[in-house]
Amino acid sequence: MKYDACTDEELIERLRQGETEITDYILEKYKPLVRKYANAMYLIGGETDDLIQEGMIGLFKAIRDFCLDKDSSFFHFAGLCIHRQLYSAIEASNRKKHQPLNSYLSFFEQGAEGSIGFTSSPGAAGDRTGSVPRSVETGEQPGKSRWKNRCCNFFWTEITFCRSQG
Repeated sequence: MKYDACTDEELIERLRQGETEITDYILEKYKPLVRKYANAMYLIGGETDDLIQEGMIGLFKAIRDFCLDKDSSFFHFAGLCIHRQLYSAIEASNRKKHQPLNSYLSFFEQGAEGSIGFTSSPGAAGDRTGSVPRSVETGEQPGKSRWKNRCCNFFWTEITFCRSQG
């Protein structure tokens, strides 16, 4: 290719002068590095492709933010940006904030005619785990502290009420 003879720093300088196709060249050139970093990590609730995508975002940020005035190579800067982006994605996936979304329980099922109705039996369509937790079926609250049980009381009562109406 026409960019093989150039260093990464020269390519970044030419990119800043307006040669936008260089971005695609650098993304393809560093894709094996992104795969290497992504294959060494694990994302809860995700796949390796998700990590590769996050790594490519990190690489794109490296291309955008690389400073030619600094005394550093683009290769090391890109590796650092990729690693930090992957680490941030893994850290975000481990937060308890998204746990309800990752382990949801569907209350609705889609019928044969395309209509949506209430799930009336454990393990019906839309249920990821294959069965409804015993606490939802019986109306009892899971073993949490008293304070959490009081806060969740309305939620569990609502679920029990909805299940009895089905």
